[in-house]
Amino acid sequence: VNADMIDSSEGELFVWRDSARDCHNKVRGFSMWPGTFLYMTIGDDEDSEPIKVKIIKSQVLEESGAELTNKIILGKAKKDGLMLICG
Repeated sequence: VNADMIDSSEGELFVWRDSARDCHNKVRGFSMWPGTFLYMTIGDDEDSEPIKVKIIKSQVLEESGAELTNKIILGKAKKDGLMLICG
């Protein structure tokens, strides 16, 4: 089977559009190369430049039923990392 070469831009996660399972699978599938990343802004300033954040590990939590938000929060424990709700 012939397939196109993977481009590094394919590693971008669109967490507010894709499901948590799709994002998690992309992190696993692209772990060696090209890796995965997302762009985010810090704070509420709409004029600030988005920063590129590399994602090296992910986990799908049980469905919470929470509404989609554009907030990324710290987990309750230090080992929990960052948490967000995917589309």
